[in-house]
Amino acid sequence: INLFFPFTMLQTIYYYPLIAGILAIIFLFLLINLIFEWKIALLSSFFYVISPFIEKVIDKQAIGIFLFFLTLYFFILTFKSEKYIYYSLLAGLTLGIFALLWGGAGFLFLIFGLFMLILFLFNKTGKKEIIVYSIMIFSASVLMLGFSTKYADILSPQIITLPEMIIAYFPFLLFGVHRIVRKSRFLTLGIAAVV
Repeated sequence: INLFFPFTMLQTIYYYPLIAGILAIIFLFLLINLIFEWKIALLSSFFYVISPFIEKVIDKQAIGIFLFFLTLYFFILTFKSEKYIYYSLLAGLTLGIFALLWGGAGFLFLIFGLFMLILFLFNKTGKKEIIVYSIMIFSASVLMLGFSTKYADILSPQIITLPEMIIAYFPFLLFGVHRIVRKSRFLTLGIAAVV
């Protein structure tokens, strides 16, 4: 932090949770405002601020809570904006940074994977959804694999056995199988039409 701001270690410890907490409140408001309306977003932010839970975790997981809301904000923007490639890349990068800084990122991998599985089961996955999810998960994975020894070995138990990561990558298997089956069905129909 000394590279960017002339703070001592004590000042950093003092101001870091405050700044990260304020940023978390701002992005919680923006996130809820994106889904509902500003009155609900304001009420949600108010309840977040007065929650006794926040007082206990803000000192240790301040950046994690901020990155949690920021990643969700960018993820929802991918579906609401025409610049979905840009926002999916931002969602992936914030998810990757979140995974590097805090272990709670597995929860978001689980949410995103289950979300895509539900979309797939209800036949709501189109080209846009597959592109968004692919960019987000692959950019997060590249960041995680490139900057951490925890994720550096692709065959390490941290990557393969984590249920969150398995669920996050499982939609890719479904997309691939679905595409192969669909092509083979058209191929079979084409052969049957010729015969």
